[in-house]
Order: sequence, then structure tokens, then C-alpha cells
Amino acid sequence: AMDASHVALCDVRLDAAGFDSYACTEPVTLGVNLVSMGKLMKCKRAGDGVTLEAAANGETLDLSFGPPPETETAAATTASRATYALKLMDIDTEALGPPPDAHAITATLASAEFQRVCKDLASLGDQCALTLDKTGARFVVSGDVADADVRLGTADVRLAFAQDDDTLTATGAFAVKYLLLFTKATGLASEVTLSLSTGEPVRVSYVVEGRGVMEQMVRDREVEMVQQMQQVEVMQ
Repeated sequence: AMDASHVALCDVRLDAAGFDSYACTEPVTLGVNLVSMGKLMKCKRAGDGVTLEAAANGETLDLSFGPPPETETAAATTASRATYALKLMDIDTEALGPPPDAHAITATLASAEFQRVCKDLASLGDQCALTLDKTGARFVVSGDVADADVRLGTADVRLAFAQDDDTLTATGAFAVKYLLLFTKATGLASEVTLSLSTGEPVRVSYVVEGRGVMEQMVRDREVEMVQQMQQVEVMQ
């Protein structure tokens, strides 16, 4: 999923093994309005299971709340069940493709620590300069009230370098509000991985053990501003 301004992207992959039952004979792409789907999920009662069903060329995604059909016992066959048909959208899936996985440096740290840093920086400024190198991770924010320079050393950060070249440095400037928004996934995993190459989006990954992975990306602000200027010039 991508935000309306095409600045941030979220890529969630759920492993088939993480479902109670899973059947998919061929790849199917569904365009789902997540706001609408969120409204339907609020209709689920505590303790209900959720069954998702969709035809290959169908126009709806069916959400069924109640005991999973495959596990219903004789006593559960009379249990209440609610089914909703969510209308699908036409989406350009090529435009939503995430950037390549290759990055100069990846840094893994406690997800709670990353959340704390983002919360602190969000109260000071709008833009964060992120640097990853062999010394660790550095977050710099310049605000009206104060400037911040937060450094997390190798005691708190595990680093991995492309081609094992620890002389590499990766930098970028990113909107703090998006980084803070990404930390809402903190409860999913004890660790978070930041992947970065200079001039490229930063990838923030949470691996949910036995379930899948959530990857969130936000554009470098400098690259974003250059593209906005180019769009204005084309319009003129």
C-alpha cells in the first residue's frame, strides 16, 4: 500500500504457514481499500476467527467472522456468523512495487529503542538526517526549540555491510512523522531492521516470527523535493 502523496509504502507479507488453513491454486491480485476493510474488521466480535475468500476474477473480497468453517464442531455449526463482501478497487500494481532489496548497510536494533528515538525527535523537528556507518546509527534533527544528535553505537546496533565493506556510509533525510508512524508496528517484533543506501528510501522491517514480515519505506526528502520541482517545471 502507498500513501496518496507517494512518499511512503508499506509491504506486508503473511506466510501461508501462519494461517489455520490456506488454499490458493494460482496467484491473485486484489485491490483493497484498507480504510473500508478496517471498518469491516471492527465488526468482528472478540474470539471470532476471520475467513477471507475471493475468486480469481471476482469483484469482491468476502470476510466471514465466526468459527473457521474447517474447524467447526457439531456444536459450533449453530454459532453466529457474519459475512461481508468488500468491493475491490482497480490498482496499478506496477506503481506499487517496492524498491530493490539491495542496500549498502542494514542496522538491527531493539524496536522499542527505535520507537523511543523517533518519539523524542518528533517533538523537536520535522526532518531527520539518518546516517549508518561502522560506528552505528546516527539520528540528527534541527528544530526551533532545540537540535538533537542521537547516536546508537554498536553495543545497541548490529550492522551488516554490502560485500562486507565496513568503510561504507549511507545517509538520507526523512520525514520524522513517517518514521514515527512506522513504529506503530513495535508490538509485532522485538527488533527492527533499518536498511539504507544513500539517496534511496529507508526500509524499516519488522519480522513477525512464524507469521511473516512488515516492511515500510519512506523516500529521501531531498530526492522527493527534486522530483516535486521537476513536476512543477513540467506543468509550467
